[in-house]
Amino acid sequence: MTTRLNICVGRWSSGSTLIELMIAIIIGLIMVLASFQVMAVFEGHKRTTSAMNDALQSGGFGLYALDKLASSSGSGLVQATSFAYGCPLTYTSSGGATVAAGTVGVTLPDPFGGVLAAGGGLLRLAPAVIFPGASVYPTGAPSDTFMLMSGGAGFAEVPIPITPLPVITSVLLTVDSTVGLYANDWLLVGAAGVGCTVTPVVAVPSNVALTLNGTYPMVPYATGYVVDLGRGAAASFMMYGVGPNDALYSIDLLNSDLVTRQEVSDDIVTMHAVYGVDPSLAGVGPLTWTNPVAGIVIGGLTYDYSPAGLLNGTPAATAALRSIKAIRLAIIVRAPLSERWSASDTTISATSNAISAGTYPMFGTLPTMPYNVATSWSVPAGQETYRYRVLEGTIPLRNASF
Repeated sequence: MTTRLNICVGRWSSGSTLIELMIAIIIGLIMVLASFQVMAVFEGHKRTTSAMNDALQSGGFGLYALDKLASSSGSGLVQATSFAYGCPLTYTSSGGATVAAGTVGVTLPDPFGGVLAAGGGLLRLAPAVIFPGASVYPTGAPSDTFMLMSGGAGFAEVPIPITPLPVITSVLLTVDSTVGLYANDWLLVGAAGVGCTVTPVVAVPSNVALTLNGTYPMVPYATGYVVDLGRGAAASFMMYGVGPNDALYSIDLLNSDLVTRQEVSDDIVTMHAVYGVDPSLAGVGPLTWTNPVAGIVIGGLTYDYSPAGLLNGTPAATAALRSIKAIRLAIIVRAPLSERWSASDTTISATSNAISAGTYPMFGTLPTMPYNVATSWSVPAGQETYRYRVLEGTIPLRNASF
C-alpha cells in the first residue's frame, strides 16, 4: 500500500499547474516579440545600409564615367589650340541636328538648357569647361554642368595644312597628305579667325583629296588645317549634368539628335567642380584652385575662368584653357530610402527630426591657397529624412593643356 502511494505521489508531482503553463506561455510570447523586434531593427539597419551602398555605387560609377572622359578631354585637339580652341562650331550631327556658326538648331533638354547661354550663347570647341549652376536641378541650388570634348583617331592628330590647289569646294578638299584619314571619319576643319567645321569624310581619300558630304563650303578654310577626330563615337563632344529624378545625365553633341539625353547614374542630387590651374604652363609645383568665375588674379595677372571668358575665342581665353591642369569634382548622393527619426540615432538632430546633417561641406581637403575654394551644399527643405554622402575626386587633364 505504501509503495502505491509513493508511485501516485511521484506521478502527481511530475505535472504542471495551470499557472505554470500560463507563465511559460507569457515568457514564450515575450521571447517571440523580442525576436521580432530584433529582426525589425536588423531589417531596418539592413535597408539603410543597402540603400546607402546603392547610392554610393551609383555615385562611384558617375565619378568613374566623368573621370574617364575628363582625363582624356582635349585628346586629338591639343595640336589645334592655335586655331581651334574657342572657335564656333558648324556641323550636322549624326542624328540630323544642325549647328551653324555655334548656334544650335534645337533646344537642348534639361539639365543642359542653360549651358549655351552661360557660355555666351554659342557652342564652341574647348576641351573641358565647367558651367556653374547651369542646371535647374535641384530647385533652389542648381548643379554645375560640364562640357568635355576630345578626338579619338589615335593617328594623324597633328593638323594637316590645307592646300588651295588644285581645288577647294564644298565637296572636295585638298591637303598635303591623307595618311591616316579614312572614310566616315569626323574631320575638324578650321582656320584662325574663321571658325571650325566638323564634317565626315564620305569616300575613301585619294593621296591628297578628301571627299566631304558637300553641305559646308570649304573655301574660307583655304589657309586652314584639318584634324582627324576619329570615326563615330570616337570623337566625343559631351555634356554632363544632374537632372530630373536625381540622376546624372549626358548628351552627345556630335553623335545624336541633340535632344535625346542618356541617364548615366541615379541617386545623384547635385554636382559641383572647381579648376586647378597653372597659368605659367610650367606643369610643376602646386596648382591654384579656383571657382569657374572671372577676375581671378594669379601672379599679378587677371584671368577669366567663367564659361563666357573661356569660350570667347580670344588669345587670352585660349591661354586660360591651356592653364587648366585639373578639375576637382564633388558629387553628393542620396540614399533612396526615407527614414523615420529615432531618438537612439546619435547622427541626427532631435530638434528637427532630420536624418541628414543639413549641410555638407565640399572641397574642404584642398590645400590652402590664395584662391582656395570653400563651399557647401544644404539639404533642400522636406528632404531631411534621407541620408547623403559627398564623393570627391581630382581629375588631371592629361591632354588638354600641353
